[in-house]
Amino acid sequence: MKNNNIEQYKIISEDLRFYADQRFKILSVYLIVNGFLINYVTEAFNYTIAYVGILLSILCLFWDIKTKLWWGTLIRLAQALEENNDNNLGKLYFYYQKQNEGKGFDKVAVYKPSTIAKIIYLVGVVIWISSILYNCYIKD
Repeated sequence: MKNNNIEQYKIISEDLRFYADQRFKILSVYLIVNGFLINYVTEAFNYTIAYVGILLSILCLFWDIKTKLWWGTLIRLAQALEENNDNNLGKLYFYYQKQNEGKGFDKVAVYKPSTIAKIIYLVGVVIWISSILYNCYIKD
């Protein structure tokens, strides 16, 4: 494998770690900010804050989707570099320990973590829309 390809592979690997980490950070910040917004609205309902909550949920959902798409692109680039090289980069995987079979949660998990993240964002949208409808039509 040429040195240029090795450098490309290292950069792609770093980018893969960055985007996986970014998805976790997006969800963490979303939950914290959304929690503050919900806490504020429970004291005295404010339509502007509710609209901000909806926009935040939608923004984070699309940000997560775009991040996953870019991550998939990087995976395909890494696979192409692995397949089209002189020294067969795939042999490097034999140096790593084999992954143990799942225990506990892995066996009962119904959804992937990325699907759970999307559900969290969608639930946020539903909660904010429900709170607006409740304060418009039911509360008064």
